[in-house]
Amino acid sequence: MQRLGIRSSFIQAAFISTALSFIPFFGLSQVWQETFNGLANGTTVDNGATKWTTTAPPGAAIFSKQTPAAGYELFMINDTGPTEGVWSSEVVNISAATEIAVEVTLYSYFTFSTDYVRCYYKLNSGPEIQFGELLGSNGLQIASAASAIVSGSTLQVIIRTRETTAGTNSGYPRALGFDDVSMSSLRILYSRQTGNWTDPNTWSITGFGGATCSCTPDEDSRVIIGNARTVTINAAANTAGINVQNTGILRYGSNYVLTMERGGTINISAGGIISMNTYTGSSILYGAYAYSVVVNGTLSTGVINASPGSNISFSGNGSVVLGDDFRISSGSGRTITLDVGGFTVTDQLNFITANTALINKRTLTAGSMVVNAGINGNQFTNVSTGIINIGAITLNNGDFTLDNNGTITQTGNFNTVDAGSFFNNLNSSTWNFSGGGTNGRLFCNVGTNLFNYNAAGAQTLFVPTGGYSNLTLSGSGLKTLGGALDVNGNLIITGTAQLDVSATPFAVTLAGNWSVTSSNTDPFVQRTGSVTFDGTLAQLISTAPLGTESFYNLIINKASLNAQLSASDVVVANILTLTAGGLDLIGRTLTISNGATTAIGRTSGFIKSESTTAPYGQVRWTIGTTPGSHIFPFGKTSAAADYIPFTFNITTAGAPAAGSVSVMTYATPANNMPYPTGVSNVNNAAGVDKSASVADRFWFITLNSYITNPIATVTFVATSGEVGTISALKAQRWNSVSSKWDVPLASQTNPTLYSVTVPAVNTFSPWALSGNNVILPIDLLYFKASLNIDEVEIDWSSAQELNSSFYTVEKTTDFEHFQEVGRLEGAGTTKESHVYHAVDTNPIVGKSYYRLKQTDFDGAVTYFKPVMIDYDGLQQKKLEVYPVPGNGSELTIEIKGVAPNERFHLIILNMQGQQVYEHYVAGNDGGKIVQKLFFANRLQSGVYLVKVGSFLSLNKRIVVE
Repeated sequence: MQRLGIRSSFIQAAFISTALSFIPFFGLSQVWQETFNGLANGTTVDNGATKWTTTAPPGAAIFSKQTPAAGYELFMINDTGPTEGVWSSEVVNISAATEIAVEVTLYSYFTFSTDYVRCYYKLNSGPEIQFGELLGSNGLQIASAASAIVSGSTLQVIIRTRETTAGTNSGYPRALGFDDVSMSSLRILYSRQTGNWTDPNTWSITGFGGATCSCTPDEDSRVIIGNARTVTINAAANTAGINVQNTGILRYGSNYVLTMERGGTINISAGGIISMNTYTGSSILYGAYAYSVVVNGTLSTGVINASPGSNISFSGNGSVVLGDDFRISSGSGRTITLDVGGFTVTDQLNFITANTALINKRTLTAGSMVVNAGINGNQFTNVSTGIINIGAITLNNGDFTLDNNGTITQTGNFNTVDAGSFFNNLNSSTWNFSGGGTNGRLFCNVGTNLFNYNAAGAQTLFVPTGGYSNLTLSGSGLKTLGGALDVNGNLIITGTAQLDVSATPFAVTLAGNWSVTSSNTDPFVQRTGSVTFDGTLAQLISTAPLGTESFYNLIINKASLNAQLSASDVVVANILTLTAGGLDLIGRTLTISNGATTAIGRTSGFIKSESTTAPYGQVRWTIGTTPGSHIFPFGKTSAAADYIPFTFNITTAGAPAAGSVSVMTYATPANNMPYPTGVSNVNNAAGVDKSASVADRFWFITLNSYITNPIATVTFVATSGEVGTISALKAQRWNSVSSKWDVPLASQTNPTLYSVTVPAVNTFSPWALSGNNVILPIDLLYFKASLNIDEVEIDWSSAQELNSSFYTVEKTTDFEHFQEVGRLEGAGTTKESHVYHAVDTNPIVGKSYYRLKQTDFDGAVTYFKPVMIDYDGLQQKKLEVYPVPGNGSELTIEIKGVAPNERFHLIILNMQGQQVYEHYVAGNDGGKIVQKLFFANRLQSGVYLVKVGSFLSLNKRIVVE
């Protein structure tokens, strides 16, 4: 790019004329050319030897041939408005040429960046293909920036342009222009032998086996290297294109420069090689055109220089390796695209001039990235398929933008990043960072992405504007906050890393999951900081393998859904603040270490206990010796009607200070099932189920580490739906010693229709709220079933019975259809414990459920909680011998689980291994063997081994007295 800083119109005109004279014009065999020389100003159509036409936009001030400066003629575009103007060459026959170089010189003079002149070609009447572009800028630009090499039958050039910048600069119109539209034939050179680039005997124009052309490559020729030939660059070299075929090698003989001209292509086939040959000072220089580099083999050179005006596209499945730098100085409006299998820059990815776009689509590895001092406006884009592995990134205070849509792994530091730069970790991207330095221009809040601090050591976290999307702290070492941490997604601590809020301390705000898998013994150093969960989706708190996460201050402020203790208990050392939303315990324990009554604060939030099976979700509050009203703010949802706080108001303190109170609660269906652990029913004194008179909720209150229990006034609250029409609520405690519901304590009151306050409580265990003057006794200690071979044994025990007529054991698979297994008489009315036993000799294969039904003399029926059996249906063989000990004269053996009529050899051995008895036995139709053995010679006293069958392998030791 050239910028015009002198305002004298005379000097400007002279500069324009002089600058344009430097645009190269190569002496190729011209097929078609338009220089606009000799045409009258204002010409819009030429029907002469080189025909062309235009489609001018409506109201264009200038869209014609002009002479803006003495001695120079071109096609000028000025004040076209929003509509494109189009210039078109005639359709030119190019069939006689092997390849055609098409070129256009482009011009811009103090125009807007939205203005443009774009060049296209149509090959064989096909679609328009862009091969050059110049965007407007505040200055003078003149460049041969439009060039392409094509082959075919016909060729047409089309130029589309728009210029909207009104006015003049130093008396000259702010305008775009173009000149020297040319189509020229190229020469093709083949490697006829192994040799040097400058040796005429190396090349032929007729093929690999042709005679020498007595020529060498230059900017008017393209070379093809193959046929197992090796060509050595032994001097500075120029070419309009290189094709290295399979078995072909182009290598450097020293630190020479290979200059690519006219937009020529480098094409390396699989098996083809361009090699720097240890010369890291070797280089490829690209001029001011658009270039294509197709690598399916290997390309290695010391340096690639992208000169001002160059567009370069790398593609293919091979590899590019630079022994030194990739120097990017393409300039405004230019793009370099990396879409090759692997692109490695050993040293620096170096941005030398401003406003170049670099796009990475696959894997780029670079030692470091450097932006030269004072260079602004470069854009580096890593697309979704892109992978960048890079060391340090040094901007030297240049304005730079890096957009990551794929994966970046950065092992070095950020250096001299200024306020005009942007490092954007965009949607679905990942940035792995093991470096350091400072970067106040990191942005990670677009879409869902991940930033990962993965150093094997200490790192200080950046504070990006808008916070992080997802943040991972991995590797090892202490990851310290450099400011308040805001994570819009998940926070993950893994490896052996630690997160330290720092000595300030800084607050952490999280909208996603808290996931800690670090094996560090203290993965989160909370100090006296605060952690806030404020996401709109469900948030999980998970800490493994430790299983417990500690916070100093924990704040729940969720507009919707809950925070959940997914795989972690939580300890809050100071204050739990429930601003809004729920903290769902999901069977875990929340410990409040601060005994003050203010240790749990609430605006509209709540704690959700609600675990219906052990282990129950509980709040453990280390109240110790602190008196006063401690409110456990339980709730089911955020609705006010679902807020059900439990109040533990200590009137007489307990001891010691380490003592804590654990409380949990859960709702049930109308039948009050499942019962809390140890509770077997909600029957009245007559044993009749009275779940209709019991609120659909249970409470556990447990004292921990107290030597002297506190005395408290406790208040239970249920929802209106859980109480229903029950009146005169009373709280009753389950007595685990007597296995019954205690009679309600005296002096209970009802602050509301759905709550009960009980004074002077100092003994705790499960509680329920009953009403309608129903008292809940217990009459069953246990009910269980167990699988014994191919039978199910059912056992139960009553603590007391009232008018108990009989028990019925039933089984089912679907809880709709029940089969009777057996009946046993009850004990009538008794306060003594009774044990009962029944056997199901024909169990159901698969999962089945057994329940106990108790029937009173008056016909009242009570059902007890069912138990499950999983029977695989496979009979197991079992040997029984009796009596033991025996008298030595006779013995009975019983074998279960054999096939009908299956025969087995039975022997009895003494302890010396001598056989003292032998017999054959066979299974009956029921799959059993029952055989009584008589011994003619009485067995002497001692220990014997009864063994049945070598394959059956059943053994049993017996004793003879």
